[in-house]
Amino acid sequence: MVSPSPIPVPSIRVRIVKDTPIRRDGDFVLYGMIAYRRTEWNFALDRAVECARELAKPLLVLGVRESLVRHAT
Repeated sequence: MVSPSPIPVPSIRVRIVKDTPIRRDGDFVLYGMIAYRRTEWNFALDRAVECARELAKPLLVLGVRESLVRHAT
């Protein structure tokens, strides 16, 4: 469950992987849950929630099996 006034994710936990502008015209924010499949103490999921709130878009959480990701890359 998402709290109404969450504490921001610490900047030390945010890493830019691809330096491209955020697509604000999309229909949703996509979060791929691969390794840490938990809803508490998950800074990546917390950051996805922050982005969804900032953009006023729904958050779509996609559970991907790690073995499928390895074969696709």
